[in-house]
Amino acid sequence: MNTARIFLDIAFTIAVSEIDNKKLLDVQIARALLYLYQCDFENYSKHILSIGKGLPENMYSSLQNVYDTAVKLHNKDLQLKYVANLAFKSGHYYTALDLVNKMTSADKETSELANKSLEIINNMNGEFLLNNGYYISSLDLFEKENNEVEKGRAYLAISKSLLDSKETKHAEIAEKFGVSTLLNYISNDPNQPKANLYLALYFLDKGDKNQAKESIRRGLNAQDTDEVITAKLLNLADNL
Repeated sequence: MNTARIFLDIAFTIAVSEIDNKKLLDVQIARALLYLYQCDFENYSKHILSIGKGLPENMYSSLQNVYDTAVKLHNKDLQLKYVANLAFKSGHYYTALDLVNKMTSADKETSELANKSLEIINNMNGEFLLNNGYYISSLDLFEKENNEVEKGRAYLAISKSLLDSKETKHAEIAEKFGVSTLLNYISNDPNQPKANLYLALYFLDKGDKNQAKESIRRGLNAQDTDEVITAKLLNLADNL
């Protein structure tokens, strides 16, 4: 986290030189989080007190409540667990995992938090690798996490890449793996939004609008919805 401190110092200097109050406040809040994630509650408290006048009242109260809760916990592991949960809820999965690893002993809830953080990190890395053309590496990560939906998408991406390289036979094999993986998944969870989105995109690419419409319909019938995926499904439906 020393590197983070250096970058915050640089960002603070830039914000001051540009007289950018919003950027300056963002840097100061980030610095408060750095103290918090180091479980340096003394400096955390001093820092939020020093920037309190520039914060909305509800934000200051929330930051102060974090301090009040943390210092009441009677041992270091409980403090680490509390801060790890805060980091996870903020989308700071690497930090959450790091905090859990610093605990001398972890209960079931904390172990689950660590496993979930690692799963999200691996899937995020897999997404990055896939989007940047590292198809096999992304597939390895998705397989490690038993993420069948993303495995199916990775196989289809590999197929497209092979097809672009005129490797038709290998492309067909990868395509079959991708489609069968997604179809097998929705045989157990028919309305899974992502799986149906990937299938809809595949069928559209193949010119099969009827199958694409069916995949879109299933995806939009999901109980547990993802706003981004739902928006993409609706956009596909509007353009059919």
